[in-house]
Order: sequence, then structure tokens, then C-alpha cells
Amino acid sequence: MISKCAYCEVNVSGNSEHVFPKSLGGQNIYMDCVCNQCNNNFSKSERELFQKSLVGLMRSIEGLEGYSKNKLRPAPLKFSEIFQLDIENQIVYEVGVHSAFKHYLRPQLIQVEDKIYAESGSYPEMENFVKIFNEWRKEDLVLITEFPSRNGEKYKCIQFVLHEDEFLIKKIELIKVKKEAIYYSLLKNNKKIAKHFMPRIFLDDSGKLIVRSRKVEEGIQFIIKLLTSIHKGKGQFKNFTDKNLNDPVHISMSFDVKMMQQALVKIGLNALMHYYPETKYNQLLRPAKNYALGGESIRAGLDIKVPILDNRQDIHSILFYQLNEGIMIRSALFGGSFTYKFLIENLFIFNQVGNVSGLIVDFKNSTQNHYIMDDFLFNLIRDTKIKE
Repeated sequence: MISKCAYCEVNVSGNSEHVFPKSLGGQNIYMDCVCNQCNNNFSKSERELFQKSLVGLMRSIEGLEGYSKNKLRPAPLKFSEIFQLDIENQIVYEVGVHSAFKHYLRPQLIQVEDKIYAESGSYPEMENFVKIFNEWRKEDLVLITEFPSRNGEKYKCIQFVLHEDEFLIKKIELIKVKKEAIYYSLLKNNKKIAKHFMPRIFLDDSGKLIVRSRKVEEGIQFIIKLLTSIHKGKGQFKNFTDKNLNDPVHISMSFDVKMMQQALVKIGLNALMHYYPETKYNQLLRPAKNYALGGESIRAGLDIKVPILDNRQDIHSILFYQLNEGIMIRSALFGGSFTYKFLIENLFIFNQVGNVSGLIVDFKNSTQNHYIMDDFLFNLIRDTKIKE
């Protein structure tokens, strides 16, 4: 029998949604009641949780990568702004962080006073940067300055046009952009480094070229200066100076709190529906499902670390706890370093108030098991797991 998606209740169910996210070290166990469209929509809120929030920092420290593994820089931190301030020369560089705070210089072209310099952590990375930049220069010359905020809207872009040995700009709007297009990123309100910040173009961990500056016009003029230099045969850029990797690194964390919480609710619901399949289409879950899909808030919030529940640093756990008013679902990530709980009102999956069960995820070995009552608590406080 073909079943409908438990979330949208419109599309036919698929099998591509993980019970517990692969990006957090979950096992390859899939839901059978989530459609592909909802799965794709969930990826937006999951990015806020996995890449931009405190959880993203924990993932990098623990070396978790999911499917997308970076061979050169394992478990890169995907915060949008990570900088290093060269104190001696008062220059701010784009850097990356991977594998528990190992930082490295991203390949970049950066303006220092009236000149442009080339900087990188390694020669092969700079070669790759040059290759991607040249592909953009030959195939596209489009800078995306604003992304669509909703379906049907267009990308707002700047196109650079060569006219009589000078590059001019033309504002355009596009329905689709080529893969070679580069992105603009406005420096956020970072007072510590803003006064030293000069425009640059750099390569991020996903292989995308990004232009960053304090003002959009400043970034546009930098690209005009760069393209003009290359066009006139002055495209050999030198390093400014040897870099001192002991200088301080500045990390800016910016994320959508609501979307992060929607992802956490979705993770709890998936576990509940998988291990208690009779709840999949129970309408008491509808408020929480709607919230996971972007709807109105529910009774939920961050929780504190509880010693008896959160004393193992090598696991995530999801607790199902029967209260008088319904089921409380508590997710504890990285040994309780990040905890979140929400209530499914009037839902009873146990025959007695106070009963519990839970999912334990060994994120280092990508295994997960669901335990009832005493077995769940026992596995929270010991290193050797009991098999069901």
C-alpha cells in the first residue's frame, strides 16, 4: 500500500530521510514516511543547525562530516566569517578552521592599500583558485549580490562588461545563474576587524568564489580593479608577507534561531515515528510537524545538562519521557553539550507516567540503538552497550 508523507500529508512517501542525521554521525537508517520534497525542505533548517550554530563548531571538533568529506581539510567549520588579524601589518585574512581548531589560510586575492596580493595556505590550493577564477572570467563575469527570498523571484546581479579597455558594470536580474557565478558577502557588524578590513575574493571550502567587503560598491570596484589589472597584463600578484599563524582568529557565529529549532524538532519527531510507528499519522503530532515545516511555535526550548543523562561525551541521545500532559522529547547532542526539548501534548505511548525510552547514537562509530526504560539509562552511564 502506498502511504502519504507523514509531514505534508500530500506527497507519496520516499525513503531518503535519515531517522537520525548522517551529518551528526547517525547510522544509515531511513524513514519510510517522509517525501522527497519535505526531505529537501528540511535541508534548509538543518544547515542552520549543522553548519552555522554552536552544533557546527562541535561537529568540527569531533571530526563529523556526513556524506561530504573534505580530504584536504577534514571536518571544516562552515561559519560564514572566520578571519585572522595580522597584528603587525594590520591586515585581515580569510581563514578556515578544521579538525578541532586547526586553522589555515584560504586562497585569496586581497587589496592592501592600492595593490592586490595573492595569499594561500598551499600552492595547489592557489592553483585551484586561479583555475576557478579564470573559468569565471571567461564564461560568466557575473557577481550575485542578492539571492531570491522566495520562489519565483530573481537573482540580483552585477555583470562586468569590457568596453574599450575598461570594465563597466551592468545591473541585471536572472532566473538562473551559471555554476561559474561568484557570490558577494557583505562583512557583518564586526567592530574588532572592520577598520582593517579590505576587499577581497576568496575560495571557500565548497569551491565557491566569494567577494567580501564592508560595502557592496567597495567590492564591485575591487573586482573592476582586479579584472583591469589582468586585462592589461598585470596579473602577477605577489604575497604580501609571511603569515604568522599564531595571530588571533576571529569567528563570527550567525544563524536563524527558529530554523535551528525546527531542525531539532524534526530530529525528535523522526525518532519518535520510527521507533513508535503507530504515531506516524497521529494528529496530536500535527503542531510539532507544522513547526518543523516552518509553522507556528510549540512548547519547546533549550534544556540544561543533567548529570545522570549527559555523562557520556561520545554519544547523542533522544529521550522519550511520559508526562501527565503528554510525551516530552529531549535531544542531547555531544554528551549534553547542547540540549533541546519539546512536548507533544496529550500523547501517550507508555501505559504509565514516568516511563521512558530513548535512542542512543554513537556518533564516532555511526551506530544507533533504541532502548526501553532501565536499558536506556544503563547505556547512558556505561561504555559497553547492551544489544536489544
